[in-house]
Amino acid sequence: MITQWPGPEQQVTFVNQSTSAAKSTFTIQNLKQNYSVGEELLVTIFAKDFTGRPKFYGGDFFQAKVHSSTLKASVFGEVVDHHNGTYSAHFLLPWAGQASVAVLLVHSSEVILALKQHWSTDTCQVLYKGFFVSETFANGSRAEETALCTIKWPGAVLPGTGDMDQSNCCCEYRDGRTGVGRSICRPRMPTPVPAGFYFKDVWTSFVCATRHFRGKDKAACLRNKHIHMVGDSTTRQWYFYLVKDTPTLKALDLHSLWNAGPHMAVDVQNNIDLHWRTHGLPYRTPRTKMSSLQYIENLIDQLDGGPQTVLVFTMWAHYTSFPLSYFVHRVSLVRRAVTSLLRRAPQTKVIIKSANTASMVTWAGLMATFLIDRVVREAFHDVGVYFLDVWQMTSCHYLRYDIHPQEVIVKNEVDILLSFICT
Repeated sequence: MITQWPGPEQQVTFVNQSTSAAKSTFTIQNLKQNYSVGEELLVTIFAKDFTGRPKFYGGDFFQAKVHSSTLKASVFGEVVDHHNGTYSAHFLLPWAGQASVAVLLVHSSEVILALKQHWSTDTCQVLYKGFFVSETFANGSRAEETALCTIKWPGAVLPGTGDMDQSNCCCEYRDGRTGVGRSICRPRMPTPVPAGFYFKDVWTSFVCATRHFRGKDKAACLRNKHIHMVGDSTTRQWYFYLVKDTPTLKALDLHSLWNAGPHMAVDVQNNIDLHWRTHGLPYRTPRTKMSSLQYIENLIDQLDGGPQTVLVFTMWAHYTSFPLSYFVHRVSLVRRAVTSLLRRAPQTKVIIKSANTASMVTWAGLMATFLIDRVVREAFHDVGVYFLDVWQMTSCHYLRYDIHPQEVIVKNEVDILLSFICT
């Protein structure tokens, strides 16, 4: 990992055991009287402690350069740690004239070990103040509040004495636009209550760091992806919204029934193929071919899967007029297919869309929808899938409940979907 740094296995307690700049040395390998422009110079650095003994481990932070004060010329040298107390520095000699080699010990490995510990945990090295000022009141006055605000972060030690205490010391420094401060979107994330909020018709998620996409951003996100959407008319809304709002996606005419599918769109430029079809029977549809109504578990079993494959599905609306025990049975078959897919292709992204609120008088009403949604959540909570919760998104919006949410809601749902895909 790029953040790992070699060094002593345990804290060095005596200063004379740490690396000394005065005792450490370097030599120029195969030193010559003259060099040609464009040649390389190789320097070997030997780290030693304050007693002059050679170090046997690495982790010292050396910087090296070749320079000329007369010519006002210099070139940086890359230092390579050999993890045994020796280091190599490579230089390109790009100018004609005299030059000198300089090696600087910035930090010894022992100092770095201590610095890393404090850097990761001590958050009160610098104290920040936040000033919160209200709008001007009618009488011309304004309310103002000042708060000390160090950073709140996992693993950081919170202050407990002095001007700051653990009850009001810390801030998360969230960026409301980009989501900085929240976790990246990943499988098995719980859905809090509330799961987010709308502001000016833009949903801000409390679940994870979601983004908001424009048309060209959607194509970049989906580049080289095979996206399979399976479900009902609410996922079909997602499909048609993506086709509409992604200029490079072009729908193909598969001569299928509009509400039963299958449907397919491609983006040759970005190597994207997008599919939608039903989850199979039961499915309320006009007369259509049985070949268009394949069971969802069979569709999943046919997928190769892999890092470029995305499976998105939902199951709820068409099951509300059937016994709940039947729905449990159907979900168990789909769960088995999903777990099999993730075993053979664990890098496949599987995203489950929750139920959304609908008309109060639809079939068995919201109670049935709510219970069906709970069954799905429980069945897949430990499977390693992304769960996209739209129940709260459709419940709290100012628009009337509708089994087919309006585009202002669909756009926010699709933004979360893409945030999951592009994690």
